[in-house]
Amino acid sequence: EDFEFHGGPVHSDGILHNLDSFRNDDLFTDVVIKAGGKEFRCHRAVLAACSPYFKAMFTNNYRERNSLTIEISGIDRKMMEILLSFIYTGHATIEPENVPPLYEASNLFQIKQLGDACVQFIAEQQDPCNCLGFLRFAEIYSLDNLVSACLRYARENFTEVLQHEEFLDLKPKELKRVIDSDELCVCKEEYVFEAVMRWVNHNVDKRMSSLRELLGLVRLPLLHPTYFVQVVEGDPLIQKFSDVYDLIYEARCYHVLGMEITSPRTRPRRLLFPTFGECPVGHFDESRWRHKMGVLLGKAYAVGGYDGHRRLNHVEFYDSHCNRWKEVAPMIEAVSSPAVAGCAKKLFVIGGGIEDDVCTNVVQCFDPETDSWNLRANLPIAKNCISAASLNQMIYVCGGLTPNIFCYDPNTDVWMNVAQMDYKVENCGMSVCNSK
Repeated sequence: EDFEFHGGPVHSDGILHNLDSFRNDDLFTDVVIKAGGKEFRCHRAVLAACSPYFKAMFTNNYRERNSLTIEISGIDRKMMEILLSFIYTGHATIEPENVPPLYEASNLFQIKQLGDACVQFIAEQQDPCNCLGFLRFAEIYSLDNLVSACLRYARENFTEVLQHEEFLDLKPKELKRVIDSDELCVCKEEYVFEAVMRWVNHNVDKRMSSLRELLGLVRLPLLHPTYFVQVVEGDPLIQKFSDVYDLIYEARCYHVLGMEITSPRTRPRRLLFPTFGECPVGHFDESRWRHKMGVLLGKAYAVGGYDGHRRLNHVEFYDSHCNRWKEVAPMIEAVSSPAVAGCAKKLFVIGGGIEDDVCTNVVQCFDPETDSWNLRANLPIAKNCISAASLNQMIYVCGGLTPNIFCYDPNTDVWMNVAQMDYKVENCGMSVCNSK
């Protein structure tokens, strides 16, 4: 009976070892590769077996096909030594200093395995000092996965990255690509504004033309009002550059006039309001559960709830600039699990539970300008575990194990039953998307 034997890696490794010994001892060599002024005696068959570049050179009708000496331009002797070592042994030493030229050489000679190793090395060796250089390198060679990895690292470590010289050397489109993202991890938007201004001032004559576009990517409405007035509006460069006045006006309306504005610049970034364990957040002033959250004029409010003994009328908002929850006037009626929505510069608390198995249809309205509450027209039904969302200056309410969708007009103080779902829901999520 036949027995089929496979030598496996031991056999192939042994052949590579012998071929490398032949190269070093100049045995059976049939071609000289010249790079960086140094000659390397090699075997055509070995080069062609590892590199499609050399295979094409030795098999097609190129003049190098029959040449005994082939000069390679654009590759220095050190890179050629590393490449030939990999071709003959399967091993290469990749370092931060040699990885860009080594990838370029691997790309030229179409040695994919070594090129892939260079890309993996770059992805794993990023730090705040080199990630932007690696990003530029990845974009030059259209390495999409590496581009994504470098962008992700730069955004997640932005406050450290901007301290290095690489940041000041960015081109306008490169800086735009880094900061134009909800995933830019900053605890304060002030860092983004200061980074942009530092970059512009580094070469103000050439970069002034990019200021309008870059400031449009800074979320100016999310800056602290005092900082905005004193630093942003007081900046000499901004004061004399009329192209940014519309951005300044938008932020001023948001801060000073109390206008609710929806734009890409009013959307918090990933860590601007730190949540979900990504960054320590100040604790509530009062422990609670079954409370509801709402957003009004860029501030997150925690409303009502239950402390294990009683329903709460306690309300507080989160100040991201000092990482603290601050108390506002208490509600008229203590409730748990109400619906909460910001609309027309007011915060509306709708329905909720007032006792076990007892719900209310009371609508309470908070005015942040006067820090006071008043009552509005009652919800048509008394419910808790309901949800609300604001759209086009109207408030929509659903849930509470009812299929009805109610709509409230703050200007006329009137409720309407506008739709009915096919099923009953409770504690459902409710959000506005694309004006729907």
